[in-house]
Amino acid sequence: AYYHGYVDRMIATTVQDRFYMSEVVYAAVRGEESRVSAETYRLLDAQARLRGAYHVVVTAEDDLIRERMRAGEMYSLDKVLEANRYFKCMAMARKFQHPMSGDVYNVDVDLHIHCDSTRPFASNTSVELINLKHSRRQDLLWRSTTRS
Repeated sequence: AYYHGYVDRMIATTVQDRFYMSEVVYAAVRGEESRVSAETYRLLDAQARLRGAYHVVVTAEDDLIRERMRAGEMYSLDKVLEANRYFKCMAMARKFQHPMSGDVYNVDVDLHIHCDSTRPFASNTSVELINLKHSRRQDLLWRSTTRS
């Protein structure tokens, strides 16, 4: 029941930074099997979707990560770059095969923002799009689940 406490926090007004996606990626980076199996991932994803989640993955070019990396980070630069590659794979291929367990994770991403030297941050337009799409999804969810 590793994620038991998080499911209750899946609400429309909450931003959860990578959440269970990070567990899968950082376990791979550490050379460990994930505590979240592919089936559990699917169920957690379903819980998030039932609450109208809008999944955004932000990745960056390696040079941009190198430039922003600070001393004292939780992971070394090599590990962060490896995690970034895994997140990119998840966002673009919509699948991720865990290198330790071989489990294949189906990844549902609504928007992938990739930063580089010409666009080092998510643009205001991207943020506005995220807000708009999330609001529309919440409205659709409300209309679909509320008696009129």
